[in-house]
Amino acid sequence: MPSQRIVAMAKVKSLEDINNLGYNEFGDYLANVVAKTPMIPLAAWSDRPFCSVRDLHATLCKFLDQLLFQGESPFSILLLIVKDTTENEKK
Repeated sequence: MPSQRIVAMAKVKSLEDINNLGYNEFGDYLANVVAKTPMIPLAAWSDRPFCSVRDLHATLCKFLDQLLFQGESPFSILLLIVKDTTENEKK
């Protein structure tokens, strides 16, 4: 009997649902969008509400482009995101 691979899929949400997600839920839901980490989507969370999926995509790309333009190292980027995450969790 051939083995079956079960793949868990997240429930697809509407853009309105995505816009209404809390900080951590937003990061968790979009974690696989960029580099399989919630860090990049979390950086875009404060730019909600997004008017379209294209707008969400552009916001993520803009954030990544700014990091590359500024010549930030991956380690310093991680520190900035962790700091932002901690500050948002306190709110």
